[in-house]
Amino acid sequence: MDFKNLLGNEIVILDIPLNLYLQSKNLLPSSSSGWNHPELQETLQAAYRSQIDAGADCLTALTRDLLEPHTSAKMAPAEIARFNIQALHAARTMAGEKAINATVRARGIKIVPFGEVSFDSALATYQDYMAVLVANGANLLTIIGFTDLQELRLMLIAANSVNPALPKLVFWDDARLMQESARESYLTLCESLNVAAIGWEADYSFSLQLLNAIKPLTNSPIIVRLSAEFGELVAEHAVELIDHGAAGIGLTATTELDAVKIVTKTVKGKKPNQVKREFPLRIASAYQTVRIGSRLPFVKIGERINPTGRKALARELVEGKLDTVLADAHAQVTAGADALDVNVGAPMVAEARLMAQAMVILQKEVRVPLVLDSASTEVITAGLQLFAGKALVNSVNAKDKRLLDLLPVVKKYGAAVIGLTIGEKMPESAEERLKLAEKIVDACRDYQIDPSNILIDPAALAIATAEQSGPAVLKAIYLIKEKLGLPISVGASNTSFGLPARNLVHNTFLVQAMAVGLDAAILNPLDSQVHDLIAAASLFTSRDPYCRNYLKSYRLKMQKAEKST
Repeated sequence: MDFKNLLGNEIVILDIPLNLYLQSKNLLPSSSSGWNHPELQETLQAAYRSQIDAGADCLTALTRDLLEPHTSAKMAPAEIARFNIQALHAARTMAGEKAINATVRARGIKIVPFGEVSFDSALATYQDYMAVLVANGANLLTIIGFTDLQELRLMLIAANSVNPALPKLVFWDDARLMQESARESYLTLCESLNVAAIGWEADYSFSLQLLNAIKPLTNSPIIVRLSAEFGELVAEHAVELIDHGAAGIGLTATTELDAVKIVTKTVKGKKPNQVKREFPLRIASAYQTVRIGSRLPFVKIGERINPTGRKALARELVEGKLDTVLADAHAQVTAGADALDVNVGAPMVAEARLMAQAMVILQKEVRVPLVLDSASTEVITAGLQLFAGKALVNSVNAKDKRLLDLLPVVKKYGAAVIGLTIGEKMPESAEERLKLAEKIVDACRDYQIDPSNILIDPAALAIATAEQSGPAVLKAIYLIKEKLGLPISVGASNTSFGLPARNLVHNTFLVQAMAVGLDAAILNPLDSQVHDLIAAASLFTSRDPYCRNYLKSYRLKMQKAEKST
C-alpha cells in the first residue's frame, strides 16, 4: 500500500530524521562530495535499516533546503541540487517499497500581497527545487517553515505543478501559526490544494489541545511529531493522541533511533479513529473563513466594486485609480458584507493589471474573503495569483469554451467557483437550468474539482424583460438543491433592472428565493432594509437557531438608534 492510501486506513509511523544522529557522530555531510565517505555510507544504511525494521512507513532523505542559515546559504543552487540527488539516492537504496520523504522548508520570503517578491519568481524557484527532488526519487513532500498563508499556498501550487498526484504533508514546526483566528483559513486552503495530511511538531499536552481544536474543522488526516523525553511515556502519549483522532505519529530528531520501536510496538495495527464530517462550501481570506450552505447564516456578498452603471468609478479605473474601490470595500464590510465581489472591468482599462492591484490593496485593508469577477480568464488568473486564501471565482457558465478555459485555473489555484446556468442561449425553464448545472458539475469533476467547491447561480434575469423568469428561477433553486445538493447564490439586483423602486423589487425576490433554498446573494449591503429582511427570513428557513442572530441584530439597531437621538 502506498503512503497516500495508507493514510486514513492504518496508523502512519514517521521515521526519525537522521541529521542529529549523524551530527553526533561527526558524519553529517556538508557538501555533495561528502556522501562518498565510507563510514557515512555504512552508518546511514544501518540507521535507515533500523527504522524500516522498527516499522517506519517512510524514510526521510537528508536533503538541504533552498536557504538554510548555517549550511546551504553558502551553496550555489547547482551544488544544492547535486547534494540532494546524493541524499535521495542514499535513501532510495534502503527504502524498498517505503516512501522517500523530502522536507521542503520555506525560504521565509514575503510574497505579494504581504511583501515585495512577485508570485511568478517565487513559484519558479520552488518549482525548480521540487522538480529535482521528485525526479530523483522523492515520492512524498513535507512542507515546513512557512511564515504566512501566501507562502504556504505558493509552495503547494508549486508542488502540484511538479506532480499533482504526489502526496504532500504540511507541517507546522511553529505551532503559533495555528492561531484560532486564522486556523480554519489554513485548513481550508490545505484541503483545496489537495494536501494528503497536516501535522505539527509539539509536546504531548499542546498536541492534544490542538488536535481537539482542529478535528472539527477538517477531514485531512493529522500526523503529530512528538517532542518529548523518550520511553514508555511516549508510547502512552501516542495511544492517547490516536484515540483523539491522530492518523499518524512521529518523533522529532534525536540520537535515540530505538524510539521508533517503542511507538510502533504500541500503535502499529491500530485503525485511525477518524470521523468524516460533511463540510459546506468554504471560502477564506488569510484571516476569515465563510461557510455557505443550507441551515447556515445567509451569506451577503457586496456588489459595489463594479463599474457597471457607475460612471464615476469607471472613469477612476480608466485613470488607474482605486480610491473608490477601497472606500466601497470599507463601507460594505462595515455595513455587514461577509465577502466582496471585485470587478474592475471598465472599458479601456488594463483589467488584469487593475485586478492585481485591487487584490493587493484590498487584502491590506479588509479581512473578508474576495470574489473575483471577470469574463476574462487572464484577469481571473492575475487575481488568483495574489489572493492569499481560497477565493471564489465569479463565474464559469455552461459554455464549452468557458469551461475549458477557466476550470483548469480554478483547480490550479485551489479556488471555489460559481456555476452560472447559462449555455449557448439563455435558459427559460427550471429544468433547463438544472441540466446546465449538471453539465457544469460534470465538467468540474473532469478537472477534479470537488462539488464542495461549487456554488450554483440559477441565472436570475431582469423581470422587466423576462417576465416568466421569476417562477422558473425559484423552481430551479429548489430543484438544484434537491437533485445536486449544492449551495445556491444569485445576483439579486439583476432582477430589478428597468423598474422603479428597484430595492423593493429585488429585496422581495430575495426573500422568496430564501424560502426555496437560496444560500447567498451578491447584493448591496449599504441597503439597510436588506439586512432586516434577511434576518427575518432566516428565522423561517432554519438559518437562525433560537433567533440569536435576529435578536442580536435588533439590539444593535436599537443601540444605534439611541445613540443618534
